[in-house]
Amino acid sequence: MYSHFRAVAEAVDIPIVLYNIPARTGVNLAYQTVKKLARIPNIAGIKDSSGNFDNILRYIEETRDIEGKSFRVVSGNDSLILWTLLAGGSGGISGVSNVLPEIMASIYDLWMKGDFEGARKGPGLHTAAPRLHEARKSRTPSSSAPQTSGAKNSAPAGLHSTLHRSR
Repeated sequence: MYSHFRAVAEAVDIPIVLYNIPARTGVNLAYQTVKKLARIPNIAGIKDSSGNFDNILRYIEETRDIEGKSFRVVSGNDSLILWTLLAGGSGGISGVSNVLPEIMASIYDLWMKGDFEGARKGPGLHTAAPRLHEARKSRTPSSSAPQTSGAKNSAPAGLHSTLHRSR
């Protein structure tokens, strides 16, 4: 894994965010590998969608003291974004924010204001379940594909991610 990601990083001049999603790849990016990869200048961070908070904690712990670099650890699991922030991570890249951007943004905004209780209890994911269910029911096969403006490299309508800098 290390050799693969190093080769990709050396072949491009843009920041790279590693993506750990073992349910789709069959492979978990070990924290030891991430620690080594984090020292490569253009590897900027990692998104962890494993759902295993221990992974996130190890990534944060093993990459926090890299000299001259701020390596970002973000959650790809919507329910772990606030906990990732609390543990010293940088936020999340959220799927739910495509449907309910105001809820996911409010979690981060409240966190940045120092209102952890508000972020935890406020207009969060637990209050969004009925709206998510309704949104899912309203999608038909012909409307389920993201719509784009037709412009080259345009993002799907409604795209919103919450990858933020740490506090």
